[in-house]
Formats: sequence, C-alpha cells, structure tokens
Amino acid sequence: MKRDTTGNAPLVEASARGLGVRPSDLAPCQLGLAHPNRGGMSVAPTLTDLPPWRVPERLGHLVEGACGPDSDRVWVVGTGAFSNGAFAQGLTLRVTSKNHGNIEPDEQCPFAQYEAHLAATAMLWAVGEP
Repeated sequence: MKRDTTGNAPLVEASARGLGVRPSDLAPCQLGLAHPNRGGMSVAPTLTDLPPWRVPERLGHLVEGACGPDSDRVWVVGTGAFSNGAFAQGLTLRVTSKNHGNIEPDEQCPFAQYEAHLAATAMLWAVGEP
C-alpha cells in the first residue's frame, strides 16, 4: 500500500493501493449500507501470498515476478493466526482461501461508517517487509 505523508502508516484512500475499499470490492446497497459477507478490503496472510503486482519490485528476490511500485510498502497487523474473526472495532476478517481474506463490516452499517472503521486502523499497521 501507499504510505501516508508521515511515512508511518498506510495512506487512507479507496483504491487498490490504499487503506480502504473500492466500490468494486464492496459496493453499498441501494440504501447506502455495507453488509458483511459481501466482500471488503483484500488482505493476505504473508508477503509471499500477495499477487506479484502488489509486491514492490525491490522485493523481487522474495516474490517471483514482483512488479509493484517501489514507493509502496507491504503492511501487516499483528502476528496472530490468519483466521475468521474480529479485526478491529466494527470490522471482521473473513478468510476466503488459504492466501486471501477480506476485512469486512462486522454488521450492516452505513458505507461511510465502514470506511471510517477501516481508516481508524491506520495506526495498527506496521511495515512488514525485510
């Protein structure tokens, strides 16, 4: 993900390279609500589980085909198991495969509230690359 202006946290933005969710990953319903189990911000359990276009090219010695922008960083939260469960206030991790999961709302809520919950996690993330 991109870094914020301090360089100490991911940039909060609704993009594939930001701390946020694109409408294509979790679109609000007609009432403007975000729902659990319908997608969210994609995450992976380890650096090597990321698609190569999400890994900065400078880490090509660790991930074959790494071709992401070198200005991006790989961010992590915690060291616990990659399993379904609470992630942060208002958010849950739903594992969709052994190498992918979604950070989703833990209950139906206004889409803006879901985005705010994601943004509130910014300081939980740390650079997780060698």
